[in-house]
Amino acid sequence: MRRNIVIFVIIIVLFVLLAMIAYGIYFLQNRVAVARQAQSESESGMSEIAP
Repeated sequence: MRRNIVIFVIIIVLFVLLAMIAYGIYFLQNRVAVARQAQSESESGMSEIAP
């Protein structure tokens, strides 16, 4: 019985760790995409202003 509880705890910890890593990757990808979009908008605005 004790062994089953240990295995259950290990699986839960691994699942939570995997979820945190997946959320971190998702957050970083969105942050890069937003920064890239803002940069491209500022570059297109700059080219329109420059003679």
